This record gives sequence, structure tokens and C-alpha cells, in this order.
Amino acid sequence: MSRFAIIGAITLSLASGGAFNCNPARFETGTRSTMRVLSEGAHSPVADAFLAIARDAETYAKLRALVTDLPQLSEDHFASNIVVAAFLGQRPTGGYRVTIESDGRRIRIGSEGPPPDALVTQVLTTPFKIVSLPWAKDDPVIIEADGAWQRMMRPYRVLSGEFKVSGGIAGRSESFELTGELRIMRQGDLATVLFELQGPKAALRGAATGSVRRDGAVEIDDLSFKPLIPPPCPRVRASGLFTENEEELKLNLSPQPCNATDAFNGSGQLNSRATAPAPKRNDPNKGRLL
Repeated sequence: MSRFAIIGAITLSLASGGAFNCNPARFETGTRSTMRVLSEGAHSPVADAFLAIARDAETYAKLRALVTDLPQLSEDHFASNIVVAAFLGQRPTGGYRVTIESDGRRIRIGSEGPPPDALVTQVLTTPFKIVSLPWAKDDPVIIEADGAWQRMMRPYRVLSGEFKVSGGIAGRSESFELTGELRIMRQGDLATVLFELQGPKAALRGAATGSVRRDGAVEIDDLSFKPLIPPPCPRVRASGLFTENEEELKLNLSPQPCNATDAFNGSGQLNSRATAPAPKRNDPNKGRLL
């Protein structure tokens, strides 16, 4: 049996392939976590597999621009919850759906297709699912996703990484090198970055979604660097720039505001370069790869 509590059994038939957003904002419960389904359906404007994690109201507003039936959520909601959106991309028929599972420490994204003998609509579909689930504000969001999403993640190798942790009662300061890989997914003005970084004493895994402007400028407002930064203030913001037709990404890391006395904070930079071509994308108008 999987160690994940399988969340998201859907009582509606998916064979029709039609939109089924008739039960928005419902609750689904597993053995170790409870998630609230904000929206799901067989049709979305997102033609390629994409994942997004909203940890603040601003990022969530960008998701609402993609899926208009999402409920409004206040900034207070994100003090103890995150929103995870999974878009499967184009599928040739109806009968496909997205699954999301969580054990409270990591999130598993998968998909299911129709049985071989199922009667399904012969139209292109773009299944998706968007959920809210409890998450500690300072904990990294660790994502494990199936092949459909893996294929849309472009890998970047960290060429140079420097990080400094300072603070504490004694005013300690430590600088060290970061190595590892970033995997990046793009959708319009959104970018999701999956970090796998290694320091001399600890490793960091986590995912965060931010915005990308037309000039390639990147902003990720809320990213947990726990355990590289000790609590109670392990969060940073990342800002940077894609260059050379998105072959390179440079990120500057700066501390998030923190009111805790004598807390540690972190800052640094990451310079990375793509190690594979950009994934081929679907033409949303013609149903084929560009």
C-alpha cells in the first residue's frame, strides 16, 4: 500500500470528458491530511502540463486569471495553507483526470486515463485540479510528479552558488557554496522552480512559483530555505533574470521580513545554465506540438 493517503476520489463520471466544476470548494479527507478542492475539470486554457504553488494572495490571483471559477482567498488563508494547481495538458479524448495526494510532508501529483473499453468523447481535453491544503508557513513544498509534468521541466545546473547565514544570539555568520539543480516549468507569466540544492551540512528540496516579465525578470516572493536557514525565519525571496533566450538564470536571494529577535536570516545568489532544450509545447489552437 502506498504511504501516501490517496486523496481525490471523484464521484462524478469522467468518461464524458466535459467540464465538471459543479462542486467547487469541497473537502476531501485522507488519513494524514485534509485538502479542499477549489476547482477541477476537463477543460482549462493551459495546453501543457504545468504545476503551480501559491503561498500568497498575489500568486493565487494569477491562478484565478487562468481558472475563473476559483473562490477568492484572503492573505490570511496563506498563513497556514497553500494552493496547489496541477494542469495535465492536452489529452486526445475525455476520461482523463488529475490526482493529488499528500502525507503532510510532500505532495504527489499523478494522472489517470480512461479504461481501454470506456466510451469517451472524441475531443481534446485539458484536465486540471486545484486544491488548498494545510501547510506550515516555514516548511518547503516538496513535489513529486508523474512523467507528464517531468517532461515539461527544463533542467538547469547550478554553475555557481553562494549563500550566507547570519544572526542568532551570538551574531554568528557563515558563508558556504551551494551546488545542485533547478527544474523550471513555464506558463505565461508564471514560472515554477523546483530546487534541489546541496550545502556543506544540509540539502534543500522545495518548489515555488513566481512571476516572469516579458524582459525575463523573475520574482519569487516566498521560498522556504529550511533547513539551510534555522527557524524561526527560514524564508527568502528570489529575484533575478533569464538571459540568452532563457538559457541562463541568475537569482539573488534576500531575507523575508521577520519580527523574531536574534533570528537567523539568509542571502546569496545562484547562477545556473540549462542542460537540455526547452520542452516542446502544444499549440492550443491546433492540438499539436510546436
